[in-house]
Amino acid sequence: KGYRAYTEEEDAFLLYCMWKHGFGMAERIRMEIRRAWQFRFDWFFKSRNAQEIQKRCEAVVRLIEKENDEIRKKKEQAEQKAIIEDQKKKAEMAAKKTQAEEAQAASSSAGNQQEDAQPQPMDVSA
Repeated sequence: KGYRAYTEEEDAFLLYCMWKHGFGMAERIRMEIRRAWQFRFDWFFKSRNAQEIQKRCEAVVRLIEKENDEIRKKKEQAEQKAIIEDQKKKAEMAAKKTQAEEAQAASSSAGNQQEDAQPQPMDVSA
């Protein structure tokens, strides 16, 4: 089959034309391609009809949307991972604080027991 893939330069030009003329304006884009000096020797690209150009524009937009979705998913996963890591750190800090408070309470109650063990002066004035 005599099919040739579109180049990045052609796809970039299609994106520019969609931005300039609007999505769905394949006939205007076709005329712009025919006038473009950078494609003066590109018979394949210059000879596409409006339907073929519109089909390629739709494919390029789908590819970009797919790429953006992948980037968005990776970003969301990274954010979720950061939230989980932050929650783990907070839980570890809370556990350490609780352990420190328990240790302090244990040492202060041990000090109170020592004070209780000391003899108390008796009131002999009665």
